[in-house]
Amino acid sequence: MNIKNTLPLIAMLLQVLGSACEKHNKNTADSSIQIPNSKNGTAEVSFIRGYPNPLGPVGADPGVILTNGTYYYYCTSGNSTGAMPIKWSSDLTNWTDNGARIFPLGQFPAWVNGGNYWAPEVHLINGQYVCYYSAKGADGWFKIGVATSPNPTGPFTDKGGPLASNSRYSLIDPTFFRDPNTGKNYVLWKNNTNALNPPEQTHIVLQEVTQDGLSLLGSSTKILGNTLAWEGLVVEAPTMTYRNGYYYLFYSGNNYGTDQYAVGVARSTTIAGPYTKKSAPILTSDSQFDGPGGQCIINNSPLSPYLMFYHARLRSNPDGGRYLMMDKVNWGADNWPIISRDYIVDNAEAGFSASSNWLVGTAGADKYKTSYHYRQTLSGSPDRASFTANTSGIGDYDIYAWWSVGTAGNRTPEAHYFIPGGQEVIVDQRINGGKWNYLGTVRFTVPGDHTVQLAAGGPAGYAVIGDAIMMSGPK
Repeated sequence: MNIKNTLPLIAMLLQVLGSACEKHNKNTADSSIQIPNSKNGTAEVSFIRGYPNPLGPVGADPGVILTNGTYYYYCTSGNSTGAMPIKWSSDLTNWTDNGARIFPLGQFPAWVNGGNYWAPEVHLINGQYVCYYSAKGADGWFKIGVATSPNPTGPFTDKGGPLASNSRYSLIDPTFFRDPNTGKNYVLWKNNTNALNPPEQTHIVLQEVTQDGLSLLGSSTKILGNTLAWEGLVVEAPTMTYRNGYYYLFYSGNNYGTDQYAVGVARSTTIAGPYTKKSAPILTSDSQFDGPGGQCIINNSPLSPYLMFYHARLRSNPDGGRYLMMDKVNWGADNWPIISRDYIVDNAEAGFSASSNWLVGTAGADKYKTSYHYRQTLSGSPDRASFTANTSGIGDYDIYAWWSVGTAGNRTPEAHYFIPGGQEVIVDQRINGGKWNYLGTVRFTVPGDHTVQLAAGGPAGYAVIGDAIMMSGPK
């Protein structure tokens, strides 16, 4: 429906103030955003613009590194087109895929026997990029390999033999950690003993490596095993970080092929343990995605101090592979991590509902996506539109709204938002269009559906815009 043909009075609303805004940009950090709020005064917040998952690339066991302003993504693969794809992006939205591989065709390590290359991670160590991965050796067991390159896009040169191996079972899911307290370097991996017949308890192990990260020192230490019911037979995919006196060991547990796969965390005041686990996983399947895991964490992004990248399947496309996902890692007062997600409901997607009185507009560069809904105001008839998101966490969520704004005498009046809990927030839609605007913070005591409603206000003949809502949390 063309707004200019159906409602001439507000057609000029679609003329955009200023230059076009980014509508779906995933790397913009908006700071000190202010919105007049007749109920709550002026709110000032700093946050990441919404990141609707998935990010785009498909591939299991993602390894992500941010270097020189660019995010590089590596994942599990076969070897038909080279081993372990490399893709990169400056904004986590637009990805370059020119066929780069850790090992291009014809440059596979001589010790690898077979076409499976699993769970690569690349780290910048002493001025060179070091890739840790796992692949099968001649004896049929997976081993930890290591390769180097002067560039994050490769190609990489293998060391010439495995970094770590075992004659009785496979070693998989390597990662690197430099201890900020001692300056020592470590590699962690999983002893894949759950794949034995009969299965044995699995362990994540830790071993010191040289300063260049290419040779082992000493012996390995088991630091975590599968002991909780939700983990099933598996703990794997270790990721380590240090914060506020604790070594945090993030890991994935249970069967990766099911929706029971999830991410857990344990912590210790010493790197070798003992580690205390958080009893429940911190990232689980929800109504949209299942099987989250294979995570890695970066802590040098301007978007957030801690970002977790991981894979998950779309419930709407279960055969489509495992997609690259990203969530923020926040921290509770008890120093345990909390995974926060931006739940976005656009007016053109499931979760939005409104009567036929809400018409569709498609012009204007400051809309969130391709269109928006608007409602001509009628005095005494506050006709509402609803934005419903299914959130999986319990805790405090920040609520944001996005609307388009135009000229034509600023014929966009006040809009009435009813956020969960019955709180009414009145905003002036003549300003602050084309970006996320903070409405308030709400505590969700149960997971599930939560709804923000938008009602047309102001004098008759004006138009209220309904574009998108974001619920960000838990904090």
